[in-house]
Amino acid sequence: MAVNADTTVLPVTGAPITAWAKRRPAIGVDALARTSQGRARRFLYRAKTADHPARCGWFAAIPVHIAGIIERGHIATTGQRLLPERTLLVQWRRKHDAEPFRAWITDLPADTPLSTFVQHATSRWCIETDYREMEQALGLGDYEGRIYAGFHHHVALVSAAHLFCLERRLNPKGADTV
Repeated sequence: MAVNADTTVLPVTGAPITAWAKRRPAIGVDALARTSQGRARRFLYRAKTADHPARCGWFAAIPVHIAGIIERGHIATTGQRLLPERTLLVQWRRKHDAEPFRAWITDLPADTPLSTFVQHATSRWCIETDYREMEQALGLGDYEGRIYAGFHHHVALVSAAHLFCLERRLNPKGADTV
């Protein structure tokens, strides 16, 4: 989930933190990001295409607690009012920029590789281009019927056509070709 720079979080110290912890002051995402900027690693998250330049950025993953938010399922499984541990992913355009460019909070496991965090956080461009292809080239927006069954059938066929086109693009010779 994308978050703003002014979102407040609590850095993870190893000790459990309850929702009523007043001794630990919450800190903004931007301030916490500045302290972890030295750990940032560079990733290329979109390759160069004929229409778009390559995109890269500097990323760092920071374990945090979301200040004051207790999840219902977390209370049910642990029986305590502890704040769940999450991962804050921060992106800078350049390594020494003063302010972070974007930030996300995820509930993926803490031992997830940084490259996986980056891949999930920056996948929006791929999703938007796939949707645009389905809408323009495969006719997703062309349905003019009035019943749900017809719309469902149309979307299912467009999705199957998109899967076929994607498979042909990623594997042009086919898997059985020698």
